[in-house]
Amino acid sequence: MRKSIQKSLESDAKPIKFKHIRTIIIGTFQIKDSGQAFWTIVTRQPFHEQQITSYKFCYLTHKVLREGHPNVIQHSMRYKHEILELGRLRGQLNQDYGPCIERYTKFIVTKLIFHQRNPDISGDLTSKIGRSQKLRDDNFFFDFVSQMFDYLDDIIALQRISKHFYFHDSLTIFPSIVRLSTPLGHVRMMFKLHKNLSADQLHGHRIRFETIFKELRKFYGSSKVFECCQNLITVPELPKNAPNFMIESDHGNYIPPGIVMLMLR
Repeated sequence: MRKSIQKSLESDAKPIKFKHIRTIIIGTFQIKDSGQAFWTIVTRQPFHEQQITSYKFCYLTHKVLREGHPNVIQHSMRYKHEILELGRLRGQLNQDYGPCIERYTKFIVTKLIFHQRNPDISGDLTSKIGRSQKLRDDNFFFDFVSQMFDYLDDIIALQRISKHFYFHDSLTIFPSIVRLSTPLGHVRMMFKLHKNLSADQLHGHRIRFETIFKELRKFYGSSKVFECCQNLITVPELPKNAPNFMIESDHGNYIPPGIVMLMLR
């Protein structure tokens, strides 16, 4: 894992090789105290020194939080301040990647806070909420959906900045694909909330959902973004309209947008 982390954070302006990311992720499941091991190795790398290595650090950290062993998330909590400081520094230096790095670090910390509040949810957001009192608590779901909206807002804010690099910079395209592959489980929860709470109570949630849906649809509809990696992903046909949460039958008819990664996993 050490060698792969070192290779991943080299200063050349090339994307991190999939084989290195795969080795690191597998290593988090094989090494004892892998969360501590990951950060011990990473913090000894000079990723602060250049904007390219800082951006690679963000992408690598995101991938490992998303697909690595759960204890990496737990151990990463203590590094929230350092991650934000890296973004603040890069944002002040007025360099090409500075705004991207600053936004990326904010998203990573948002992700860590989300998992701190919801330890039952896996890094890739695919696991279901544990069978507990939470399943019968509308207040919990109301707050949880709000957290998901915050999570997606940060992704969209980062995408707005990153899109300026897509057509000439392969370093940023693959992190963008990973971010936009986030499962949209809040759709199912929105339908659940509308079964138990009044439409007026959920007006704000619907407004936020509509905004997020439109922004995500813009990105998914930009086919040029994916031209350089057609063999790596499949992009399903997107629904033209957001689901109508006032009609329960619309739940079964709605297919949430999502990118299927073929070789990135």
